[in-house]
Amino acid sequence: MDEKEKIKIIDAFLKALDIKPIGTIPELLDNHPNVRLDKLTDRKYRIIEEEIERLKLVYFIEGKDNSTIDGFAYYRLAPKGFELLMKNESCKVLYDLENQQKEKERLDLNLKRKQTQVFWWLFVFSIVGGILGILSFILRVIEKT
Repeated sequence: MDEKEKIKIIDAFLKALDIKPIGTIPELLDNHPNVRLDKLTDRKYRIIEEEIERLKLVYFIEGKDNSTIDGFAYYRLAPKGFELLMKNESCKVLYDLENQQKEKERLDLNLKRKQTQVFWWLFVFSIVGGILGILSFILRVIEKT
């Protein structure tokens, strides 16, 4: 499931939760008159459950075991999810922030690697320079004798 599809489904789920405050993903998406999505597989529902929890858009109420139909979790909106709805924003904003953070971390890691490489090259050159200096000194001493 790609990011674009996740965003579409999560946005639809948040809108459905705004109307019916507590529910499972299949219950709210499959039966909601204003949400038109292709029928999702159980695997995709589970992926969306993980995503909405990871993004902290909802509060987990109960489920994920035999206590609910098909073992799906019941959720209600968390402040972060409510804020997106009130601002009429997509959860794409959160994914964009996440992607920017990942890119920054990747660039920082590359910078640290390059700094380490420079350090080691300077270290090697200073050792080589020291050895050449010692050899030069030894050759001068030998020439004088």
